[in-house]
Amino acid sequence: MNRLVLLAAMLLSPGISAAECYSGSADAILVKDWSVEIKSEATHTIALTLESTLPKPIRMANVDVRFVDVLGNEIGGFAFEPDFSIKPKEIVHYSRDIGSMLMPRLPNLKQGDATPLFCTRAVLYDDGTKEEF
Repeated sequence: MNRLVLLAAMLLSPGISAAECYSGSADAILVKDWSVEIKSEATHTIALTLESTLPKPIRMANVDVRFVDVLGNEIGGFAFEPDFSIKPKEIVHYSRDIGSMLMPRLPNLKQGDATPLFCTRAVLYDDGTKEEF
């Protein structure tokens, strides 16, 4: 009987919504703003404004950046550079060139129709301690 209840709960529970990470936390470092610019036929530039909610400065992170549309469809993503540093409540601006085929839909969408997620799985703080999410 307990297995049946557990199975029903698993089948009826909602899946990952458009505003969640598959792994890690979308709340450790927030995306405050973003933009995409077509640099060339082969390259797009992604710009992110990030804010740390972490309690201490970090010097390294394990992060994936992903974009989903308002219907929950995956647009695409990329691994963020691991040697990333940010202080608590600090706002930093970051830009990166990506291949245009990595997220071909993104430049064609209105900004409100896509949500960027900064999915932080682990950080290394300046004091040498490590935290996983």
